[in-house]
Amino acid sequence: MKRMLMFATTLIAVVAISHITWGASDQKIQITILSGRADMISGEDTFVQIDSLQGALLDKDMVKLNGQDVTAAFHPVSRQSWVGLVTGLKLGENSLEVFPDRKGHGQPAAELKLKDYPITGPIFSGPQEHPFICQTQDFKLPDGTSLGAALDDNCSVKTVVIG
Repeated sequence: MKRMLMFATTLIAVVAISHITWGASDQKIQITILSGRADMISGEDTFVQIDSLQGALLDKDMVKLNGQDVTAAFHPVSRQSWVGLVTGLKLGENSLEVFPDRKGHGQPAAELKLKDYPITGPIFSGPQEHPFICQTQDFKLPDGTSLGAALDDNCSVKTVVIG
């Protein structure tokens, strides 16, 4: 949990410093994608910040992804701000909405369209070139191990975290 908060704080600082935000800006609630761009998400998840621009508390709001309640994914970082990892995006267009009540009725206070692509891409460049040589088993990590054999024809490997 401590690492998650440190990671969230770092991401928020990077976004604030670089002024790179993707979100609705003309509303009382602002949705900002912290892990990239709303139109270039991959891997079925994205890191999101929701801010109340009017100083209203967010504890009575509901967040929905494609009509499903995802409020539990969010955690307060201040009285006016939530951060959370939204998972379960479908490939293609998605809708993330914030409703001003826990029942999620009526019009959303904010909405952001998200576009999810396959984790293997492509996102902006077009189809992958074939044939290509996959050498994941030969790639050496800092600890001396390798990534192992590819899991599929796209040269995907299991996520490795070295700490």
